[in-house]
Amino acid sequence: MRRIVNIIVFAAALVVALLSVLFVGVYNDDESLYNQVGAIKEKSPEMIDEFLAVTPETLPQYVATVQEKAANLNAELKEQQLPKDILYTYISNLKEVDADNFEAFKADFPHYSSVLFAACDKKQEYIDGFNNVADFESLQRYITKLEDEYAPMRQDYLVEKNYVKSVNGLVGRATLVLDNVSASKQETKLAELQDAVKSCTKSAVLINCATGLLYALFFIAIGMMVCFAIFQLVKNFKTSYKVLIVIVAACAYILILYSVFTPEMTPSAIKMQHTVSELKWINAGIITCYTVFIGALVSIVATWIINLFKK
Repeated sequence: MRRIVNIIVFAAALVVALLSVLFVGVYNDDESLYNQVGAIKEKSPEMIDEFLAVTPETLPQYVATVQEKAANLNAELKEQQLPKDILYTYISNLKEVDADNFEAFKADFPHYSSVLFAACDKKQEYIDGFNNVADFESLQRYITKLEDEYAPMRQDYLVEKNYVKSVNGLVGRATLVLDNVSASKQETKLAELQDAVKSCTKSAVLINCATGLLYALFFIAIGMMVCFAIFQLVKNFKTSYKVLIVIVAACAYILILYSVFTPEMTPSAIKMQHTVSELKWINAGIITCYTVFIGALVSIVATWIINLFKK
């Protein structure tokens, strides 16, 4: 079983290495264009297909069409930003409330809410939510609920913002092609840009294949290791029950860490699309790893000291 797992891991590393070499071979443009093509391809693949079919004669019409779309997207993005900013301000202000000024903030909340939520569609929902907060301890749970609501809103905004930025970037590159006075120069520059976009598309396919294959082989290897461990535990249960006790204790320790940890939704966590629940699991896992690592070091040092005294 161990040999099979080793073979799978080695095969995964070899395949990823080969795909990486192919990626280097086909990728000919800058990183910004690769990111732009990836963002547009994810939401509007037809825009890339239309660009690859553009000729020097149809390029002006394509640029005008995409510029109009980009203007509409910018307007929609501004509308999407307003409720996000209102909720962010609301959460930030609630976090500034402490046990001493909670009652004062609650008394002033009608005036505060009328100002902050004046242009908010969820005004009454937020007002009712805060009015249901009985004490300062309940406020912390309410803030966590609001952060759970804010995280996907912020994630959607960032995705949309990146998409709009990418559309503007692509149309900007196409506009630079039009700036060439010579028709032959336009044709050459357009062909170069289209080749670069094709290169980015091929690179994205290779990366997706490598990532998918790596995940598949990784989980297969993990699954086989778990099956092997369970088989050994069942086969030698009388001598392995201590291992089961350790596993149960570790699971209980992780659950305790999960229940007591209150994460902060940092900008990086939001950008990576993590929820509050995911952050709690991540933190519990990290602390568990640190605990095991420190415990192993202490065990090694203690064993070494004990052996010294025995001698």
